[in-house]
Amino acid sequence: MRFIKQWKLLTFQVIVSLIFLNTQFSFAQSKFDGSYIGANLGIVQGSADSKELTTYNEGNNGSYKPNGNIFGLYGGYNISFNKEYFLGFEAGLNRLEIKKEKQFPSYVGDATRIDDSIAMTDSGYYFSPEVKVGVLLSENSNYYISAGKVFSRIKQSYRDNNARGRTLVPAAETDNLSGNSIGFGFEFLENNTIYRADFSSINFGTREMSTRDDLGTTRSFSDKLSLNILTIGFAKKF
Repeated sequence: MRFIKQWKLLTFQVIVSLIFLNTQFSFAQSKFDGSYIGANLGIVQGSADSKELTTYNEGNNGSYKPNGNIFGLYGGYNISFNKEYFLGFEAGLNRLEIKKEKQFPSYVGDATRIDDSIAMTDSGYYFSPEVKVGVLLSENSNYYISAGKVFSRIKQSYRDNNARGRTLVPAAETDNLSGNSIGFGFEFLENNTIYRADFSSINFGTREMSTRDDLGTTRSFSDKLSLNILTIGFAKKF
């Protein structure tokens, strides 16, 4: 009985040792392994859609395209789990430069309706933690897919400051938008610098916002937002 217990203990120790040695062997296969920090810049193509949830203009402002630019910083850590694949954890802090608005279509071009019934998406920062799974094409190149969360200070609003008809006091607003992101990219390593081209898609979903008009009646609107982002960047390993 004692011999069996010792044999089981020895077997367990051997298995643990093999797992440890295999882990040490597997987790050091790629030049991309380790920590990195970098910067990126790019372009953004957005899609937004403003709707009334309570009757205000008896119609919706509809869809508009908040396009713009982006720049930011990112950093992360990669670890290989065999000779072909690696797992990465990354976080980025980006500045989205957008200011796009759409007026209620019936008022467009009417000089008496300036600043009347306007939906807008505005600039803001966003923070994006994500997980990457990559495939090594060579010792100096890879491609990857990514998925994560996005927490932002991007603002959407609906305003009406024109005294002809009702006004909104103050504008209906929503900010601190959060959503999900997916993406893919390609990286090339040279002299301890990782060069990158990346595409990501962020979906913030639909957000509701409410305010009151000048008579005290509650007015509610919704605005849906999604962004497609193409960036280039570089990062230094350390």
